[in-house]
Amino acid sequence: MSNGPSDMVDVALVLEGTYPFVSGGVSSWVHGLISGMPDLTFGLLFLGAKYEPRKLRFELPQNVRYLSEWAVYDALPCRFPTKSENSRERQAALDLVQQLCFDLQDGHMKSFDKVFDYMERRVLSPADVSFGPNAWKLLKAVYDARAPEISFLDFFWTWRFAYLPVLNAFFVDILPARVYHTICTGWAGVLAAIAQKKYKAPLLLTEHGIYLNERRIEISSSDWIYSEGDDDLTVRRELGYFKELWINLFQSTAQLCYDRCDAIYTLYGGNKEMQIGFGAREDLIQVIPNGVEIDKLTPSPEKEAAKKDPNRPLRVGFVGRVVPIKDVKTLIRACRKVVEVVKNVEILLMGPTDEDKAYFQECQDLVKLLELGDKLKFLGKVNVRDYFPTLDVQVLTSISEGQPLVILEGYCAGVPVVATNVGACKEMIEGLEPEDKELGTSGIITKIGNPEETAAAIIKILSDAGLRERMGVAARQRVRRFYDYRQMIARYRQIYETYRTGAYRSAGGNERQDV
Repeated sequence: MSNGPSDMVDVALVLEGTYPFVSGGVSSWVHGLISGMPDLTFGLLFLGAKYEPRKLRFELPQNVRYLSEWAVYDALPCRFPTKSENSRERQAALDLVQQLCFDLQDGHMKSFDKVFDYMERRVLSPADVSFGPNAWKLLKAVYDARAPEISFLDFFWTWRFAYLPVLNAFFVDILPARVYHTICTGWAGVLAAIAQKKYKAPLLLTEHGIYLNERRIEISSSDWIYSEGDDDLTVRRELGYFKELWINLFQSTAQLCYDRCDAIYTLYGGNKEMQIGFGAREDLIQVIPNGVEIDKLTPSPEKEAAKKDPNRPLRVGFVGRVVPIKDVKTLIRACRKVVEVVKNVEILLMGPTDEDKAYFQECQDLVKLLELGDKLKFLGKVNVRDYFPTLDVQVLTSISEGQPLVILEGYCAGVPVVATNVGACKEMIEGLEPEDKELGTSGIITKIGNPEETAAAIIKILSDAGLRERMGVAARQRVRRFYDYRQMIARYRQIYETYRTGAYRSAGGNERQDV
């Protein structure tokens, strides 16, 4: 754990696998939020998988006062000595931790408050739940009660990666803040709920993509839990057990975070309905669309003039991380058909390639197999502002999104988009309210995992200059009217001012004073 100054900040952002060490839309949103409020102070609580050397992908604004890190899958150092020698109290605490593990298997965390009280008084140490004799007894008790017919070795590693992060979260050093703001549920949601209870501070949640939904997608298609197709009945039984365990775990952490929040924000109506379905209170949820700095992203007339050259190649662009959830393989397969129909075309894939190296290698292999090497290029991380003015169409083939900033950034340069029907993509392309719909479409929506439909949409736009022009005009008008960054910053500034000052009653019913 690396802590900075201990002075209280206005807002502590709880960030799982994103800013400031990972590029992407959510990280850009966080950076813009902090930069847009230079008069407020921020702390960053970053959650990564393991402690390892990391490179900052953003220059931290001056109003960031500290950056702390918790490695979810690394054991915490035993810096928290047990303060209780009362054997009965320690046994009561261990019994409650065992109950919490049962709760996680059942899809809730009803014992959270009681466990927190024991942990806060340091009745137990990290060794008691992680790697000491008591931890072994705890693990064995849960196994005997809930999974005696399952492979113990598989249960052990599931315990290590599923339950221990929740238990270790109670021992993480958390610095005080006037407001805690988590950008997802999951492990970050647990840590944020602990911070809220520890300091009796307000807790806010903004979900771009719905974390629980994304984890359920990953689990249902995973090959790291178990794979279908084996005739052995034991394997089939274990498949159901472990997948259900992981899904219930993330349901538990999501519900905890939803229950502890004073306010919940999301990017569009579809997300709100999903949050309600997963257990969030409807009256706590508000929709705040993403916004972009339009003036900074609007290209100069000189850059736009280059696109009028009739001899230049038509250019297709993808902006995003090369990871499975972006389904880059569907885009690559679609491009095989595109290059057969549109001869003078090039495809640029822009974004980090080092987050999932195995997947990136698979994408490279697919490009080679489809003989796209002279037409398709991986550029890695680039300044997309230099490239948007040169694009004729932007493509997103994601299987899950919130409200992709890259669509809005492309709109500032009048770039139409082909995107899968996920997240807010449909309303961003076709409009939501009547005034928005009147602007016309600024792209084409396609089905998930459908390279044929994706290819047909790309070809349609590239083959019709008039259509591209109309879509580009609609894109520019839509982003200026409905997705201005300044509107978003004003909303969040008002929210922070509301929650960082004064006494009020929390969502959980606790009376909170100014912290």
